[in-house]
Amino acid sequence: MKVKSKILATALLSMSLVLTACSKKQANGVDGVVAKVNDKNITLEQYVEEYAAQKNMIILGSKAQGQDPEEFFKQPDPKTGVPMGMKLREIVLKNLEQAEIIRQELEKEGYTVNPQDVQNQIDKYIESYGSKEAFENELKKQGYTEEFLRNYASNQIMFNEFYNRFSKNFKADDAEIKAAYEKNKDKYMTYNADHILVNDENLAKDIKKQLSEGADFAELAKKHSKDKSNAEKGGNLGDFTKGTMVKEFEAALDKLKEGEISDPVKTSFGYHIIKLNKKGVKDLSEVKDQIKQSLEQEKFDKWANDLEKNAKIEEFLDLKKEVDIPEKYQLEDKGEDKAENQDKKDKKTEEKPAENEKAADKSDKNKK
Repeated sequence: MKVKSKILATALLSMSLVLTACSKKQANGVDGVVAKVNDKNITLEQYVEEYAAQKNMIILGSKAQGQDPEEFFKQPDPKTGVPMGMKLREIVLKNLEQAEIIRQELEKEGYTVNPQDVQNQIDKYIESYGSKEAFENELKKQGYTEEFLRNYASNQIMFNEFYNRFSKNFKADDAEIKAAYEKNKDKYMTYNADHILVNDENLAKDIKKQLSEGADFAELAKKHSKDKSNAEKGGNLGDFTKGTMVKEFEAALDKLKEGEISDPVKTSFGYHIIKLNKKGVKDLSEVKDQIKQSLEQEKFDKWANDLEKNAKIEEFLDLKKEVDIPEKYQLEDKGEDKAENQDKKDKKTEEKPAENEKAADKSDKNKK
């Protein structure tokens, strides 16, 4: 009995160690797998291909704006506070998981992407660049591979099929539409207003004083307003809906009655003098289609989100750590990048002789 107990305990301990090892997240996943969705593997290869493409896009965008990409990846995400590099890795993983959920749902319906549809899309890409060679050169320049582009095209076809196939199952009736309209009437508020925009607060106060004394609003707008898109029209902004203007501007509008003129209102653009000409709420008939579409989209989104919530998802990727990106996915070094990399190599080369000298000194001392 004791022997059997000992064997059983050892077996359980071994099993525990195996499970712990398997569940531990690593920089490059576990056994080439970064996640599982309903027991279907998402491989490290899939992840790296997508991650490299997204990262390369950010690097090129940052450099185009004269920014250091590495500094961008170190910046905290405004919502979560985690570094943007880690946030990117998280987004890529979630995107792959969601794509797999969609793929599985379509497979239940007997649908898979037709390879010819993917090839047709690739042919369109090639045609847009004029030749296969130009197309391949552009892929290399962007740090993409043709395989990545094929997967991207396949996913876009799959996403469209998913939406077109399932969204039609979600409808909003007239009662729901009317209830949503009554509940959110403020969203359908419309305004017609004039404004005069200046940089100086004292000038804004002086203009308001002149208006109070009977000066013509349109003439003062033509003379003083720096908003040249409407100054010649007397500062008239035309009709616009709630949410169009910055919050300070709209807050001032909501306090005015038709025909009234505001005191100077400060926004990020400067100082505004605002005249409210008209305000009202759009009739239900004007926004019915808009509300219907919004309600149906909400129902579809809820259903799609529930698919994700109910899926069995396991993750094996340590998002805190950078992922190794193979050379085939890396951007080409050119110009300043080459010079920068050469400088780094030169510095390392310069450091090595110094290290060798120190080692030699230690060796001499030991001999003595």
